[in-house]
Amino acid sequence: MEPENGLCNRLRALDSAVQLGEQAQRPVVIFWNQGAGLVGDLRRLFVLPRQVTHFWMWSSHSRIDRSRHRVRLAVHRLAGGTVYRQMDVDRLLNGEVSVSAWVAQRRLFVRTASRFFSAGRLYAAWKPRDHLQEKVNAFFDRVGERRLIGVHIRRGDQRVSKSLSPTSAFIARMQQVLNDDPEVGFVLATDEPAEAQRLTEAFPGHILRVPQDHYPRSHPAAVETALVELLALAGTEMIIGSAGSSFSETAAEFGGIPLIIATTPS
Repeated sequence: MEPENGLCNRLRALDSAVQLGEQAQRPVVIFWNQGAGLVGDLRRLFVLPRQVTHFWMWSSHSRIDRSRHRVRLAVHRLAGGTVYRQMDVDRLLNGEVSVSAWVAQRRLFVRTASRFFSAGRLYAAWKPRDHLQEKVNAFFDRVGERRLIGVHIRRGDQRVSKSLSPTSAFIARMQQVLNDDPEVGFVLATDEPAEAQRLTEAFPGHILRVPQDHYPRSHPAAVETALVELLALAGTEMIIGSAGSSFSETAAEFGGIPLIIATTPS
């Protein structure tokens, strides 16, 4: 399994591989590319599930690593293995091929950013590292016993979220919740400080945030902070999230809670 893109897209793909490996009674080998879309080591974030027997770290920014990776894939094919890329995963998701046909392959290599299989509770096999879970626990200890609703506002380079989930849509949804429960707290995660400031002013005393480390996105510690925020959202009653955001969706899946997308009524 070689997951692609950012953290949440990778987690979707990895959870698919682990669940498929569990059902098919097959070991899972992870090829973790820390040079494409994400900097950091998965093993700093999670205890690897028992289905994972090997973990290979490589970087597509390294000429030597790229050469070694090509050799690994060539050996895989020579040993009778099959390589499936995103377009092959799309065919699976469209029903053009079956999972059983995949599992029939003796050796299978999948490179994707999509969830391609599920058979049970999502992310049940993924246990966060203790130092990250302790930060999540400390956050919930600090906010106390109050009803909590998660809010995730994705900005940055996500044009779909900016277009379909404007700040006004979040404020409208949050105000509806506040009207029903004046004591509610909103656990906010956002990559845009101006959005945090605007909501703090709109809902004084109700906005709760995981402590921010202010690392640049290219720093491995920024990925750890993002995961703590995701787990904090997952620990709420429901999430008001952004259209087109895998972060909103993954947080809801981790917690097994409802996700409501903030959109402006048409």
